Amino acid sequence: SGIKSVTVNGVNATISGNSWSRTISLSANTTTTVTVVATDNSGRTTTVTRYVRYDSAAPSLTVSAPSGTLTSATSSYTVTGTTSDSSGIQSLAVKGTTVSVGSNGSFSKTITLSSGANQITVTSKDKAGRTTTVTRTIYYWNVNNANDMTTIAGNSTYINSGPVSYTHL
Repeated sequence: SGIKSVTVNGVNATISGNSWSRTISLSANTTTTVTVVATDNSGRTTTVTRYVRYDSAAPSLTVSAPSGTLTSATSSYTVTGTTSDSSGIQSLAVKGTTVSVGSNGSFSKTITLSSGANQITVTSKDKAGRTTTVTRTIYYWNVNNANDMTTIAGNSTYINSGPVSYTHL
């Protein structure tokens, strides 16, 4: 019998043929209830309720280890930290590998380091699709590798753990 009216949260929507539209205001980081009531020309109504969350912020992400640029004495390192978001975390990746996030937002991932500089990228994505990325650098010098030993000798400021000895002949 045709559409007589549509209301969204009690306010009339604009009707064009079988389509309707109504702009509503959403508050940041809160859930808004949207109730749509359609009435046809015979007086019958249909009510639909939906919940909309406007997520205005990217997730928080703290990488606690490593806390900055550092040198590792071993070829493996465990990256740790926490992430959270009011709409929930969809995914977290360390160096491109998806990592599980605990109920308290914590994560931990052991990675293998290559000789030299290793860029560690941690990315958290919330359910609204917003991302936060933190990048750290870990230097690993393989003391059993002659090329790395030459680099160590020329860049001794990178070494903060030992023991490392270098003898110039």
